[in-house]
Amino acid sequence: MWSQEPPDTVSRTIEIEEDNTLYDLHWEIQNAFGWDNDHLYSFYMSNELGDTQSEYAGDPVGGDLSSTFTKPPGSAAQTELRTLGFEQGKQFKYLFDYGDHLIHTVEVLDIHDREDENATYPRVVEKTGEPPPQYAYVEK
Repeated sequence: MWSQEPPDTVSRTIEIEEDNTLYDLHWEIQNAFGWDNDHLYSFYMSNELGDTQSEYAGDPVGGDLSSTFTKPPGSAAQTELRTLGFEQGKQFKYLFDYGDHLIHTVEVLDIHDREDENATYPRVVEKTGEPPPQYAYVEK
């Protein structure tokens, strides 16, 4: 289990389109790390874990969590990336699994027009390091 962020030697570079949602980004992170999409998750746009003012959250099937929280976060499934005003260098937190606290820092590396008309997005374009198992008790 991570109670902190993974080592800097583990990263994935993901290309994603502006009309994709935070839920789409969540799914691609799950796929990139080889994890099961079976827990709630949150994105914190302020880059501060627990900041309910900047939180967008979702469940594994893209549902709305408004009835789960006292102050409902924004909907990850309904929030397109283009609405967030990202700029190069922007960092924010992604928390997957509120019990095991798998925490990632997401950074916008570049913003550019689609380069390959035949490509499917989102997609992983670079991998560094091996991700830890989703559950600490699982041996790889």
